[in-house]
Amino acid sequence: MSGPAGIAHDELQRMAGHVLYEIDMFRRSFAMWRALKEDDPSWNSTLEDALLHFRVLREFFCSTRKHEDDVVATDYVTQVEWKAPQAPILDETKEEIDKRLAHLTIKRLQAIPWKRGEMQNAMETLIASFKGSLRVPESAWFGRLEAKSPASFAIGDISLSTVSITTIKGMA
Repeated sequence: MSGPAGIAHDELQRMAGHVLYEIDMFRRSFAMWRALKEDDPSWNSTLEDALLHFRVLREFFCSTRKHEDDVVATDYVTQVEWKAPQAPILDETKEEIDKRLAHLTIKRLQAIPWKRGEMQNAMETLIASFKGSLRVPESAWFGRLEAKSPASFAIGDISLSTVSITTIKGMA
């Protein structure tokens, strides 16, 4: 039996674990990012980890299938035309995250404030909408998925961007 776009039902079931992993890592990395101070040696890697998982989930929830083997949220939900709740922060951060994670770019010279609270609220809203829209039997695959209240994250929670620091001797 095949699911949407010809992806086998058993493949979608196995991919559910990967979706749960991304949600879990998104939540963990945002919690770690919030706990660190900017001068902590783990600051940059934690920030980049949080942005990476945010990026992966944004694509999963908000994008159409770009490649035939991509798995997207609509593969699991009841409504073929399910529309993910589109908070403005999802579009506002797309280019900055894509550029900073996948390119050595001049943009890295410019510190930008990451609206961490808004980003987390937007993602938790997507997660809750997804969980509430799952069809049967797919809902069982996501049984351990906890929907968290988006209002629990401070909208005013803002953090600065990464700063590239080299440890190569003789480089500043």
